[in-house]
Amino acid sequence: RHVMQLLAGNGLTFNTLERVEGFTHPVWALLLAFFGLLGAPLSVIAVTLNLLFTALLLLLVLRAEAKAGPLAMALLVSCSGFVDFATSGLETPLTLFLVFIAYLDVARGNVGARTGAGLSLAYLCHPDVAVLGAGPALLVLARLRSEGLSAGVRRAVLFFVSLGAAPLAWHAFRLAYYGVFWPNTYYAKNGGAYWSQG
Repeated sequence: RHVMQLLAGNGLTFNTLERVEGFTHPVWALLLAFFGLLGAPLSVIAVTLNLLFTALLLLLVLRAEAKAGPLAMALLVSCSGFVDFATSGLETPLTLFLVFIAYLDVARGNVGARTGAGLSLAYLCHPDVAVLGAGPALLVLARLRSEGLSAGVRRAVLFFVSLGAAPLAWHAFRLAYYGVFWPNTYYAKNGGAYWSQG
C-alpha cells in the first residue's frame, strides 16, 4: 500500500492525509517503487525479485569457499524466515543476500566499505539485522589495534561510514517526513515496555 500511495503521488505513507510509515524496509519499498514507475505490476515484480535474490543467494552460497559454504547453506536452510518467505514477495531474500555479501568479506578477513554498505542496506530492509554489524565492527577495531593506527584507520573509517551513512540518512528523512525517529511499527509493538517483551 505504501508503494501504491507513492506511485499515485500521495507520498510514501499508508494514509493520504496523515504520514505514517507502516513498514520497516525502505530499501525494498523503494526498489518496488522503481519498478512500479516503469509500469511493472507490483505483486509480480515483488515475487520475481524474491526469486532472483533467492537464486543469487543460493548460487553465492554454493560457490563460497569450502569452509564457509556448507555452514552457510546449513544456516540458510535452517532459517525459517528464508524457508517461509523466499517466494513471498517480502524483503527477506534481499536482506539475506546483503548479509551474505557482507559476511563473505568478513570470512575473507577483508572488512571494509562493501561490508558496511551491505549491512547498512540489510538494516534498511530488516532492522533486526543491526546486531549483525557488531561482529565486523569488533573485527575492524581489533585489526585497528593490531595493525596500528596508520595502517587500519582508512579501512575502519570506510567501514563505519558505510555502515552508518544510509541508516542515519533514512532516520533523518523519517524524522523530517514522518515526525518520528523509529518506524511506526516500533511504536505499535513497543507498548511502553519493549524491553520487557524481550
